[in-house]
Amino acid sequence: MLGYEDFWSAPDDGNRYEIIDGRLYASPTPGICHQIVSTRLQSSITHHIDRRELGFVFPSLTAVILGPHRQVQPDLTFVSRERRRMVTEREIAGAPDLAVEIVSPSTKEADRVIKSAAYADSGISWYWIVDPDQRTIEEYQLENGQYRLIRRWDEPEVFEPKLFPGLTLPLEGLFDWSDFEGLEPV
Repeated sequence: MLGYEDFWSAPDDGNRYEIIDGRLYASPTPGICHQIVSTRLQSSITHHIDRRELGFVFPSLTAVILGPHRQVQPDLTFVSRERRRMVTEREIAGAPDLAVEIVSPSTKEADRVIKSAAYADSGISWYWIVDPDQRTIEEYQLENGQYRLIRRWDEPEVFEPKLFPGLTLPLEGLFDWSDFEGLEPV
């Protein structure tokens, strides 16, 4: 069964490696549309929480250690100010307040099934699934060990997450990559 040391010794070959319940998962480097969505989402959330001193947002490739056989790298991670002691120089040691996954065809099943179950089992209170292909965001809240869908927002709606009262994010702007002719979400 793979664990913590295996996670840190994964090859540096451009893939993202995660270990969930002792099993190794590899996904390719995210595409440009994925990165555009991630950057815009992180910027909006960071601006909102920084003004209110709510906590910290971390980008993908930040290691989140959920147990000896569960090391993941969500696309975005939020840790509240009250729980900041779990952030070390190398990793987030424990369940953050929020994990965000931006799905692509190659990660859709893992994000919706495998990671969702692992995140819930690890006690991550909030989970968002962002789907650039469908142009949606789904907000889930942990209840009794399982995620309950709070709401699904579809473009052109304005995303107003329960986790961050006062944050408003138009989905139309989030999924706009018209400046890059011919790009398709991947």
